[in-house]
Amino acid sequence: GGYLSLEPVEREVLGLLVAIATTADLRDATHLTARTEQLDLVGVAAAALGRSPEAVAPALSGDGRLVRTGLVLPETEGAGHRLVQAGDGRALPYGLLGGLTSALTARTGSVDGLLERYFQPVAVDGASALDFGHCAQETRRLAGVVDRALEAGETGVNILVHGEPGVGKTELVRHLAAAHAWRLFAVSCRDGCGESLAGHRRFSAYRLCQYLLEGRERAVLLFDEIEDVFDPRFVGAADRTGPFGAPGAAGKGWINRLLESNPRPVIWISNSTEALDPAWLRRFDYIVRLDTPPPAARRRMLDAATAGVTVPTRWLDERAADPDMTPARIAQVGRLAQRL
Repeated sequence: GGYLSLEPVEREVLGLLVAIATTADLRDATHLTARTEQLDLVGVAAAALGRSPEAVAPALSGDGRLVRTGLVLPETEGAGHRLVQAGDGRALPYGLLGGLTSALTARTGSVDGLLERYFQPVAVDGASALDFGHCAQETRRLAGVVDRALEAGETGVNILVHGEPGVGKTELVRHLAAAHAWRLFAVSCRDGCGESLAGHRRFSAYRLCQYLLEGRERAVLLFDEIEDVFDPRFVGAADRTGPFGAPGAAGKGWINRLLESNPRPVIWISNSTEALDPAWLRRFDYIVRLDTPPPAARRRMLDAATAGVTVPTRWLDERAADPDMTPARIAQVGRLAQRL
Protein backbone atom coordinates (compact mmCIF):
# COMPACT_ATOMS: atom_id res chain seq x y z
CA GLY A 1 0.00 0.00 0.00
CA GLY A 2 2.87 2.42 0.70
CA TYR A 3 4.21 2.40 -2.86
CA LEU A 4 0.72 2.89 -4.29
CA SER A 5 -0.69 5.10 -1.51
CA LEU A 6 -3.69 2.80 -1.19
CA GLU A 7 -6.35 3.66 1.36
CA PRO A 8 -7.23 0.99 3.95
CA VAL A 9 -10.46 0.06 2.16
CA GLU A 10 -8.57 -0.26 -1.15
CA ARG A 11 -6.04 -2.61 0.44
CA GLU A 12 -8.89 -4.68 1.90
CA VAL A 13 -10.68 -4.87 -1.45
CA LEU A 14 -7.47 -5.88 -3.26
CA GLY A 15 -6.80 -8.55 -0.64
CA LEU A 16 -10.34 -9.87 -1.05
CA LEU A 17 -10.01 -10.04 -4.83
CA VAL A 18 -6.73 -11.94 -4.54
CA ALA A 19 -8.35 -14.35 -2.06
CA ILE A 20 -11.31 -14.91 -4.39
CA ALA A 21 -8.96 -15.52 -7.31
CA THR A 22 -6.81 -18.05 -5.45
CA THR A 23 -9.33 -19.90 -3.25
CA ALA A 24 -11.83 -22.14 -5.00
CA ASP A 25 -14.22 -22.38 -2.04
CA LEU A 26 -14.31 -18.64 -1.58
CA ARG A 27 -14.79 -18.16 -5.32
CA ASP A 28 -17.75 -20.57 -5.29
CA ALA A 29 -19.23 -18.86 -2.24
CA THR A 30 -18.83 -15.46 -3.87
CA HIS A 31 -20.62 -16.60 -6.99
CA LEU A 32 -23.40 -18.21 -4.98
CA THR A 33 -23.88 -15.06 -2.93
CA ALA A 34 -23.88 -12.85 -6.01
CA ARG A 35 -26.46 -15.06 -7.71
CA THR A 36 -28.82 -15.66 -4.82
CA GLU A 37 -28.68 -12.15 -3.37
CA GLN A 38 -28.53 -10.43 -6.77
CA LEU A 39 -25.44 -8.50 -5.72
CA ASP A 40 -22.71 -6.99 -7.82
CA LEU A 41 -19.10 -7.16 -6.68
CA VAL A 42 -19.46 -3.96 -4.68
CA GLY A 43 -22.25 -5.56 -2.70
CA VAL A 44 -20.36 -8.82 -2.26
CA ALA A 45 -17.19 -7.05 -1.17
CA ALA A 46 -19.11 -4.83 1.25
CA ALA A 47 -20.73 -7.87 2.86
CA ALA A 48 -17.43 -9.78 3.05
CA LEU A 49 -15.50 -6.85 4.51
CA GLY A 50 -18.19 -5.64 6.87
CA ARG A 51 -18.32 -2.25 5.20
CA SER A 52 -21.08 -0.28 3.54
CA PRO A 53 -21.47 -0.37 -0.25
CA GLU A 54 -20.90 3.38 -0.24
CA ALA A 55 -17.47 2.86 1.34
CA VAL A 56 -16.46 0.09 -1.08
CA ALA A 57 -17.79 1.54 -4.33
CA PRO A 58 -15.05 4.20 -4.77
CA ALA A 59 -12.36 1.52 -4.44
CA LEU A 60 -13.79 -0.32 -7.47
CA SER A 61 -14.68 2.72 -9.55
CA GLY A 62 -12.88 3.66 -12.72
CA ASP A 63 -11.41 6.67 -10.93
CA GLY A 64 -10.12 4.63 -7.99
CA ARG A 65 -6.45 3.78 -7.58
CA LEU A 66 -6.96 0.05 -8.03
CA VAL A 67 -8.34 0.55 -11.53
CA ARG A 68 -6.21 3.56 -12.46
CA THR A 69 -3.04 1.67 -11.62
CA GLY A 70 -4.12 -1.34 -13.69
CA LEU A 71 -4.03 -3.72 -10.71
CA VAL A 72 -7.75 -4.40 -11.03
CA LEU A 73 -9.34 -4.92 -14.42
CA PRO A 74 -13.09 -4.30 -14.45
CA GLU A 75 -13.87 -6.39 -17.48
CA THR A 76 -15.72 -9.49 -18.52
CA GLU A 77 -13.47 -10.58 -21.37
CA GLY A 78 -9.76 -11.29 -21.37
CA ALA A 79 -9.02 -10.34 -17.78
CA GLY A 80 -5.62 -11.16 -16.39
CA HIS A 81 -7.44 -13.45 -13.95
CA ARG A 82 -11.23 -13.68 -13.99
CA LEU A 83 -12.40 -13.84 -10.42
CA VAL A 84 -15.60 -15.79 -10.94
CA GLN A 85 -16.27 -18.43 -13.57
CA ALA A 86 -20.04 -18.50 -13.58
CA GLY A 87 -21.61 -21.71 -14.85
CA ASP A 88 -24.81 -19.87 -15.78
CA GLY A 89 -22.92 -17.26 -17.77
CA ARG A 90 -23.09 -14.65 -15.02
CA ALA A 91 -19.79 -13.43 -13.68
CA LEU A 92 -18.52 -10.73 -11.45
CA PRO A 93 -16.87 -8.54 -14.08
CA TYR A 94 -13.48 -8.00 -12.49
CA GLY A 95 -10.05 -9.45 -12.95
CA LEU A 96 -6.53 -8.87 -11.72
CA LEU A 97 -3.40 -7.87 -13.56
CA GLY A 98 -1.77 -11.01 -14.95
CA GLY A 99 0.70 -12.56 -12.50
CA LEU A 100 -0.46 -10.38 -9.61
CA THR A 101 -1.97 -13.20 -7.57
CA SER A 102 1.21 -15.28 -7.63
CA ALA A 103 3.28 -12.19 -6.83
CA LEU A 104 1.17 -11.17 -3.85
CA THR A 105 0.84 -14.67 -2.43
CA ALA A 106 4.55 -15.56 -2.76
CA ARG A 107 6.25 -16.16 0.58
CA THR A 108 9.42 -14.40 -0.45
CA GLY A 109 10.25 -11.32 -2.42
CA SER A 110 10.07 -7.57 -2.03
CA VAL A 111 7.76 -4.88 -3.31
CA ASP A 112 10.49 -3.89 -5.76
CA GLY A 113 10.62 -7.48 -6.99
CA LEU A 114 6.86 -7.50 -7.46
CA LEU A 115 6.88 -4.28 -9.45
CA GLU A 116 9.77 -5.47 -11.63
CA ARG A 117 7.44 -8.11 -13.01
CA TYR A 118 5.72 -5.33 -14.93
CA PHE A 119 8.44 -2.80 -15.70
CA GLN A 120 12.21 -2.52 -15.29
CA PRO A 121 14.85 0.18 -15.48
CA VAL A 122 16.77 0.03 -18.74
CA ALA A 123 20.56 0.06 -18.54
CA VAL A 124 21.95 2.85 -20.69
CA ASP A 125 25.61 2.80 -19.63
CA GLY A 126 27.79 2.58 -22.71
CA ALA A 127 24.64 2.61 -24.77
CA SER A 128 25.83 1.31 -27.98
CA ALA A 129 28.57 2.14 -30.35
CA LEU A 130 25.94 2.27 -33.08
CA ASP A 131 26.20 5.33 -35.30
CA PHE A 132 23.00 7.32 -35.71
CA GLY A 133 24.55 10.16 -37.67
CA HIS A 134 22.38 9.26 -40.67
CA CYS A 135 19.29 10.36 -38.72
CA ALA A 136 20.83 13.11 -36.61
CA GLN A 137 18.11 15.66 -37.38
CA GLU A 138 15.32 13.30 -36.38
CA THR A 139 17.05 12.23 -33.17
CA ARG A 140 17.69 15.85 -32.15
CA ARG A 141 14.01 16.63 -32.59
CA LEU A 142 12.97 13.52 -30.70
CA ALA A 143 15.25 14.35 -27.79
CA GLY A 144 14.05 17.95 -27.80
CA VAL A 145 10.42 16.92 -27.49
CA VAL A 146 11.20 14.64 -24.54
CA ASP A 147 13.50 17.12 -22.79
CA ARG A 148 10.93 19.93 -23.05
CA ALA A 149 8.25 17.64 -21.63
CA LEU A 150 10.47 16.69 -18.70
CA GLU A 151 11.45 20.28 -17.95
CA ALA A 152 7.90 21.67 -18.23
CA GLY A 153 6.11 18.70 -16.63
CA GLU A 154 3.92 18.27 -19.70
CA THR A 155 1.42 15.40 -19.84
CA GLY A 156 0.33 13.40 -22.86
CA VAL A 157 3.73 13.46 -24.59
CA ASN A 158 4.24 10.45 -26.87
CA ILE A 159 6.90 9.61 -29.45
CA LEU A 160 6.64 6.82 -32.03
CA VAL A 161 9.77 5.17 -33.42
CA HIS A 162 9.10 2.61 -36.15
CA GLY A 163 11.08 0.64 -38.68
CA GLU A 164 11.97 -2.85 -39.81
CA PRO A 165 13.25 -5.34 -37.22
CA GLY A 166 16.94 -4.95 -36.43
CA VAL A 167 17.42 -1.32 -37.53
CA GLY A 168 18.30 -0.22 -33.99
CA LYS A 169 15.12 1.35 -32.65
CA THR A 170 15.62 0.31 -29.04
CA GLU A 171 19.35 1.05 -29.22
CA LEU A 172 18.56 4.54 -30.47
CA VAL A 173 16.35 5.18 -27.44
CA ARG A 174 19.04 3.84 -25.08
CA HIS A 175 21.62 6.03 -26.81
CA LEU A 176 19.46 9.14 -26.33
CA ALA A 177 18.66 8.23 -22.72
CA ALA A 178 22.37 8.04 -21.95
CA ALA A 179 23.12 11.31 -23.75
CA HIS A 180 20.27 13.25 -22.10
CA ALA A 181 20.31 11.72 -18.61
CA TRP A 182 16.86 10.20 -18.89
CA ARG A 183 15.88 7.50 -16.40
CA LEU A 184 14.51 4.97 -18.83
CA PHE A 185 11.98 2.31 -17.80
CA ALA A 186 10.58 -0.43 -20.06
CA VAL A 187 7.09 -1.90 -19.82
CA SER A 188 7.37 -5.70 -19.62
CA CYS A 189 6.22 -8.12 -22.29
CA ARG A 190 5.87 -10.92 -19.70
CA ASP A 191 4.81 -11.19 -16.10
CA GLY A 192 6.90 -12.74 -13.34
CA CYS A 193 5.57 -16.21 -14.16
CA GLY A 194 6.81 -15.98 -17.73
CA GLU A 195 3.30 -15.59 -19.10
CA SER A 196 2.86 -13.22 -22.00
CA LEU A 197 1.44 -9.81 -21.10
CA ALA A 198 -0.37 -9.28 -24.37
CA GLY A 199 -2.91 -6.70 -25.42
CA HIS A 200 -4.64 -4.77 -22.70
CA ARG A 201 -2.72 -6.65 -19.97
CA ARG A 202 0.38 -4.73 -21.09
CA PHE A 203 -1.70 -1.56 -21.01
CA SER A 204 -2.48 -2.38 -17.39
CA ALA A 205 1.22 -2.83 -16.63
CA TYR A 206 1.83 0.47 -18.42
CA ARG A 207 -0.75 2.25 -16.26
CA LEU A 208 0.88 0.87 -13.12
CA CYS A 209 4.25 2.09 -14.36
CA GLN A 210 2.90 5.57 -15.15
CA TYR A 211 1.29 5.83 -11.73
CA LEU A 212 4.41 4.84 -9.83
CA LEU A 213 6.80 6.97 -11.88
CA GLU A 214 4.70 10.11 -11.99
CA GLY A 215 6.92 11.92 -9.52
CA ARG A 216 10.22 10.33 -10.60
CA GLU A 217 12.65 12.94 -11.91
CA ARG A 218 13.54 12.61 -15.61
CA ALA A 219 11.68 9.31 -15.93
CA VAL A 220 10.84 8.25 -19.49
CA LEU A 221 8.92 5.11 -20.46
CA LEU A 222 9.84 2.75 -23.28
CA PHE A 223 6.98 0.66 -24.68
CA ASP A 224 8.38 -1.84 -27.19
CA GLU A 225 6.54 -4.26 -29.47
CA ILE A 226 3.34 -2.22 -29.45
CA GLU A 227 1.71 -4.30 -32.18
CA ASP A 228 0.05 -6.45 -29.51
CA VAL A 229 -1.58 -3.60 -27.61
CA PHE A 230 -2.80 -1.87 -30.77
CA ASP A 231 -4.11 -5.15 -32.16
CA PRO A 232 -7.29 -4.38 -34.16
CA ARG A 233 -8.92 -7.51 -32.70
CA PHE A 234 -8.59 -6.10 -29.19
CA VAL A 235 -9.79 -2.67 -30.22
CA GLY A 236 -12.66 -4.20 -32.17
CA ALA A 237 -13.82 -6.05 -29.05
CA ALA A 238 -13.39 -2.88 -27.05
CA ASP A 239 -15.56 -0.96 -29.51
CA ARG A 240 -18.36 -3.43 -28.86
CA THR A 241 -18.17 -3.68 -25.09
CA GLY A 242 -15.79 -0.90 -24.14
CA PRO A 243 -12.31 -1.36 -22.74
CA PHE A 244 -12.51 -3.38 -19.56
CA GLY A 245 -16.18 -4.11 -20.25
CA ALA A 246 -17.45 -0.56 -19.71
CA PRO A 247 -20.84 -0.43 -21.49
CA GLY A 248 -20.98 2.14 -24.24
CA ALA A 249 -17.31 3.03 -24.16
CA ALA A 250 -15.36 3.13 -27.40
CA GLY A 251 -12.07 1.28 -27.64
CA LYS A 252 -10.47 3.80 -29.96
CA GLY A 253 -11.64 6.65 -27.77
CA TRP A 254 -10.21 4.96 -24.68
CA ILE A 255 -6.80 4.63 -26.34
CA ASN A 256 -7.02 8.25 -27.48
CA ARG A 257 -7.50 9.32 -23.86
CA LEU A 258 -4.63 7.07 -22.79
CA LEU A 259 -2.36 8.88 -25.25
CA GLU A 260 -3.51 12.26 -24.01
CA SER A 261 -3.14 11.80 -20.27
CA ASN A 262 0.19 10.02 -19.56
CA PRO A 263 2.13 11.88 -16.82
CA ARG A 264 5.55 10.71 -18.06
CA PRO A 265 6.78 10.91 -21.67
CA VAL A 266 6.53 7.62 -23.55
CA ILE A 267 8.56 6.37 -26.51
CA TRP A 268 6.55 3.71 -28.32
CA ILE A 269 8.38 1.30 -30.64
CA SER A 270 6.85 -0.62 -33.52
CA ASN A 271 7.99 -2.48 -36.61
CA SER A 272 5.16 -0.95 -38.62
CA THR A 273 2.42 1.69 -38.41
CA GLU A 274 -0.07 -0.29 -40.50
CA ALA A 275 -2.18 -1.37 -37.50
CA LEU A 276 -2.30 2.10 -35.99
CA ASP A 277 -5.49 4.06 -36.50
CA PRO A 278 -4.97 7.56 -37.96
CA ALA A 279 -6.61 9.01 -34.84
CA TRP A 280 -3.87 7.44 -32.71
CA LEU A 281 -1.10 8.57 -35.05
CA ARG A 282 -2.31 12.16 -34.76
CA ARG A 283 -1.76 12.00 -31.02
CA PHE A 284 1.95 11.29 -31.27
CA ASP A 285 3.98 14.44 -30.80
CA TYR A 286 6.72 13.18 -33.07
CA ILE A 287 7.09 10.15 -35.34
CA VAL A 288 10.46 8.82 -36.46
CA ARG A 289 10.93 6.19 -39.15
CA LEU A 290 14.28 4.46 -38.70
CA ASP A 291 15.76 2.81 -41.76
CA THR A 292 18.81 0.62 -42.24
CA PRO A 293 21.84 2.92 -42.07
CA PRO A 294 23.65 3.78 -45.33
CA PRO A 295 26.92 2.00 -46.18
CA ALA A 296 29.18 4.65 -44.65
CA ALA A 297 27.32 4.49 -41.34
CA ARG A 298 27.35 0.69 -41.44
CA ARG A 299 31.12 0.77 -41.88
CA ARG A 300 31.54 3.11 -38.90
CA MET A 301 29.37 0.78 -36.81
CA LEU A 302 31.42 -2.24 -37.89
CA ASP A 303 34.65 -0.44 -37.00
CA ALA A 304 33.30 0.39 -33.55
CA ALA A 305 31.88 -3.10 -32.99
CA THR A 306 35.18 -4.79 -33.88
CA ALA A 307 37.47 -2.29 -32.15
CA GLY A 308 40.53 -4.00 -30.69
CA VAL A 309 40.13 -7.02 -32.96
CA THR A 310 42.10 -7.58 -36.15
CA VAL A 311 39.58 -7.87 -38.96
CA PRO A 312 40.49 -7.72 -42.68
CA THR A 313 39.58 -4.40 -44.25
CA ARG A 314 38.13 -6.14 -47.31
CA TRP A 315 35.80 -8.20 -45.13
CA LEU A 316 34.57 -5.06 -43.34
CA ASP A 317 34.01 -3.30 -46.67
CA GLU A 318 31.99 -6.24 -47.99
CA ARG A 319 29.84 -6.39 -44.86
CA ALA A 320 29.27 -2.63 -44.95
CA ALA A 321 28.11 -2.88 -48.56
CA ASP A 322 25.48 -5.49 -47.64
CA PRO A 323 22.07 -3.73 -47.37
CA ASP A 324 20.89 -6.50 -45.06
CA MET A 325 23.61 -5.69 -42.54
CA THR A 326 21.32 -4.09 -39.96
CA PRO A 327 22.57 -2.63 -36.67
CA ALA A 328 21.31 -5.76 -34.91
CA ARG A 329 23.45 -7.95 -37.17
CA ILE A 330 26.42 -5.62 -36.73
CA ALA A 331 26.08 -6.00 -32.95
CA GLN A 332 26.11 -9.79 -33.41
CA VAL A 333 29.23 -9.56 -35.57
CA GLY A 334 30.90 -7.44 -32.91
CA ARG A 335 30.09 -9.87 -30.12
CA LEU A 336 31.41 -12.77 -32.17
CA ALA A 337 34.59 -10.91 -33.11
CA GLN A 338 35.30 -10.02 -29.48
CA ARG A 339 35.04 -13.68 -28.48
CA LEU A 340 37.50 -14.93 -31.12
